[in-house]
Amino acid sequence: MRYGSVIQPVFALTFFMATSATAGCLNESLPFAPEADASALSGNAILATSPSTIDPTTGQLETWKEDHCGNGDLYKLGSSTPVDPRAYRGTWTDNGDGTVTYNYGSAATTYTWKLYAYRKGPFVSALCWEDTAANPPTTIATGSIITTGSCP
Repeated sequence: MRYGSVIQPVFALTFFMATSATAGCLNESLPFAPEADASALSGNAILATSPSTIDPTTGQLETWKEDHCGNGDLYKLGSSTPVDPRAYRGTWTDNGDGTVTYNYGSAATTYTWKLYAYRKGPFVSALCWEDTAANPPTTIATGSIITTGSCP
């Protein structure tokens, strides 16, 4: 199913930002259960925060603002100014098993994570990326769909 035509509410982002970096996505306590579903990304822009990675330039938790194009391209969403332009970053792949693979240009920068979509009715209200290879599974980032994508 494609959910890119609906702008989702961002209420869950604040909740997720306060969660522990050691808890897996299934340990988050929302009133509805998540589904492993990487297809929720297709054609959508996301805003996510890593609960354990600090951006060295700001001293803040690292945030990702990315556009997941339906053709597999991945763009960083800047402020569209000359100082912070939108930029191609690599590719993303829905593996069909609830996992998503990100490739930022080399084997050393390829990551595969389980993506959980928290749905309330027709909306994807929150997303959670989980490293299932870690023992116990670890939350990599949490966030939400902020708009439908603007892919070329």
